[in-house]
Amino acid sequence: LVDLPDHKTYRHAFDMVRLDSTKKRHTLCFKSSQEKAQWKADIESRIDLFLEQQRREAELRDREQQQRDSDSKERRFDAARTKERETGSESIFAAAYHGNLPKLRQFIAELKKQPTATATAATDSEGPSSDSSASTTTTTNALLDQMDEEGFSPIMNAPLTGHLECVEALAA
Repeated sequence: LVDLPDHKTYRHAFDMVRLDSTKKRHTLCFKSSQEKAQWKADIESRIDLFLEQQRREAELRDREQQQRDSDSKERRFDAARTKERETGSESIFAAAYHGNLPKLRQFIAELKKQPTATATAATDSEGPSSDSSASTTTTTNALLDQMDEEGFSPIMNAPLTGHLECVEALAA
């Protein structure tokens, strides 16, 4: 809202500029400065109410998103603990999620010892190879590509709870 100086064609006026997609300018003229002040105060109070409503709605959306994130984290935690109880041991996914670095390194070492189908197929088609780096790379890639029932890989589970040391161990 911008006050306009009195002009020979109008007096007691102000411009109202819309900042939405229309980008229109409206000039409002009044019989007296009191009427102009009332209108201006009313429009400003309505703008304030609208902005406050928008702020509240944004806060509500943020709280709802935080609740969904918290619920998801709790479900993942409960699922990991349930899986541990059912199997009697921790999975690589749970180790990454809970930040159990020694257990995670143990899983990685065990997986690197196992030959993979890709490495076996490459050995069969090309003959025996003394290069174990291809097998290790394939094993590591297979490790990173594994998904749990919710579609998360171990390297995705670790940062959910801030365990960056587990991410580094999985990426190495």
